[in-house]
Amino acid sequence: AWVRAWRDDHDADPKAAKILAAAMGRYFAELATKGTSPRTLSGIESDLEAAGMLVFSYEAPKGKRVLECFSEVPCEIEFERKFSDSPNAVARYARSLEGFARFLGEAGLVACEA
Repeated sequence: AWVRAWRDDHDADPKAAKILAAAMGRYFAELATKGTSPRTLSGIESDLEAAGMLVFSYEAPKGKRVLECFSEVPCEIEFERKFSDSPNAVARYARSLEGFARFLGEAGLVACEA
């Protein structure tokens, strides 16, 4: 569903959208295997969905370069402007994206800066 939404709503590169969705799916599978609670997974999913929308809206990456956009927390200021200015929501967004960046680095998909 995300791939289609990113393509339809943000004119995302189809290959980049598929690559990002696949990486996010692997990350969710790993979190679930580690016993992450459904509530926590839901929050992380919301944060990653928002990050995907922001990255495709502001950076328009092509192909595998999309994962480089997630080597650190992307679009934090834009998240605060468009989604929530709540300090707790912004902090959760940062934690969620730091975890994803760490996963991408450990999986060898990007050079991790987080």
